[in-house]
Amino acid sequence: MLSNAVRPFDGACSRTTPRQQNPPSTRLKGRTVMKSQQASGRIGGGWSKRIVAGVSATVLALAMAACGDSDEGGESAAAPTLRFAIKENFAYLPIYVMIDEGILEKHIPGAKLEYIGVNSSVDAANGVVSGQVDATIAGTTSFLTAWANNVPWKIASGSSTAQIRLIAKKGRYASLKDIKPGDRIAYPSPGSIQEIVLAMAAKQQVGNAQAFKAQLQPLGEPDASNALRNDGVSLDFTQSPFSDKLLEDPGYEVVLDSKDVVGDTALGVFVLSDKFGKDDPSLRDKLTKAFAEALDLITKSPDKAAQVALNRKIGTSVDANKASIAANTYTTALGGAENLAAFMYQEGFIKREAKPSDFIDQTLAGTR
Repeated sequence: MLSNAVRPFDGACSRTTPRQQNPPSTRLKGRTVMKSQQASGRIGGGWSKRIVAGVSATVLALAMAACGDSDEGGESAAAPTLRFAIKENFAYLPIYVMIDEGILEKHIPGAKLEYIGVNSSVDAANGVVSGQVDATIAGTTSFLTAWANNVPWKIASGSSTAQIRLIAKKGRYASLKDIKPGDRIAYPSPGSIQEIVLAMAAKQQVGNAQAFKAQLQPLGEPDASNALRNDGVSLDFTQSPFSDKLLEDPGYEVVLDSKDVVGDTALGVFVLSDKFGKDDPSLRDKLTKAFAEALDLITKSPDKAAQVALNRKIGTSVDANKASIAANTYTTALGGAENLAAFMYQEGFIKREAKPSDFIDQTLAGTR
């Protein structure tokens, strides 16, 4: 049986504390490994300061060496510890399904689990740098930004793709060329895939990837939808289910579809720390295969996946969760990741050339 555990991460040594018990229908209980601090700054160009300087790998390594990195009872080769950075939302559903539906137990019997609560991919990257995170799901562009700043992790698999659409009130914009300097464009956050796809489209349509940079306004997706309705912004670059709800009103239309720019866009990727599995490389392959099986279950049994989400306090009902699951395609495919990486380097979003062989774990190519 899998064993779970959670202990808070505060930059120093911490001891085991009990994790809040899950609903009875959830099979596994655990403990928290890292309680993340609110991520300072924004995902994007400030990564090197936050991770390389702000979270000094040297200081953290010394702290880990002084405190010890083993669990209270020790760890044997027969019972490896897997440390997942997670958050309670649908992006991380494949990890919950992999654990709660017994898939991980099938592939890695007896593994001990540690959950690391994070607010963002920044937190997860900090956990990888500190040596306290083995695996997580990250936004594709956020992963690439961190990787370019020497965070030691690689993509093991795709996780989900989705259609991202730039929406405006009908009749205002035939293309990006109609956007005026004073028009505000809502998007989730700096460094998000929306920012990169918009830059790619701007390069194609108006010849300048940075053409709309000064007009971007970061807003949470529900707030962005409301802002568009109330003319607080002129356009909203968003994804399902928010785009679907806007387009139910015939007064709105799509100005730009991500599929026309970069095909099926990989919103999330499953990533592994470079350190994970060094003593037993087969663990990387087993974990990636378990993850792929979880994606398959979500696709084939959305009712079951929706219940797992609800048990993990994600969503409000099984039916609502099924709708959210249907808004994404959970797949190992890396849809557009290589093109995104090349563009980000060419346009200066990242300073390290992103060759697929460098940021995708080639040893796992047969499992994706």
